[in-house]
Amino acid sequence: MRYRWFANDDEKDDLGQPVSRAYWGDEAEEKKERRIFSWGERTSAVLAAAVICYSLWSGDVQMTLFALAVLIYLLHPLARKLGGSRGDFIGNLLKGFSLALGWGTILWVFL
Repeated sequence: MRYRWFANDDEKDDLGQPVSRAYWGDEAEEKKERRIFSWGERTSAVLAAAVICYSLWSGDVQMTLFALAVLIYLLHPLARKLGGSRGDFIGNLLKGFSLALGWGTILWVFL
């Protein structure tokens, strides 16, 4: 629903009262199908995968776990989209797991 700032004077109902300025034009507009990932999210996922590969090669466990947490967080919309009826649950589970893994890795680094 959209709100029009200026109502036309000729728009009156049967009793002579001005009609609402609200515009119910949602049905007429075409809804674009949203992509699962934007270009920035795709780039971030590729960069996180590259950091995982480098940290595995160098043997840095904390960097591997943190980059894995970032990658899981970036991929949770995919699970939400492909999960079917349980997609929201799986997406929220992955998001919570990635946040816990990320904060746990940061705590591990500083302890």
